[in-house]
Amino acid sequence: MPKTLFIDSTPDIDSVWKKVHGPSDIPVKVNMGPVTADAIPKLIESYDTVINDATYFNEETLKRCTGLKHIVFLGTGAASFACTSAVPGDSSRSFSKARAASS
Repeated sequence: MPKTLFIDSTPDIDSVWKKVHGPSDIPVKVNMGPVTADAIPKLIESYDTVINDATYFNEETLKRCTGLKHIVFLGTGAASFACTSAVPGDSSRSFSKARAASS
């Protein structure tokens, strides 16, 4: 089972999250954001899946996140929050799949 972290929730998102995330859903640890780029690798080191509202994963950060397999993006899409050119694959739609394959 994936080990999942919501890396950067906000008070508004958290109030909705608590209403929709139920006891039968997979466990998700919620971290209240924001998170600086240098703090990301340590924060997510025991997680393979990250739910991301607005934290940017630059190329150097992605290289340091060796156990990361999936990033679930809330909002406008992968290219707004990650250096997708640093991940093998054709497009931002393949970001999660390509990242998992490179781990």
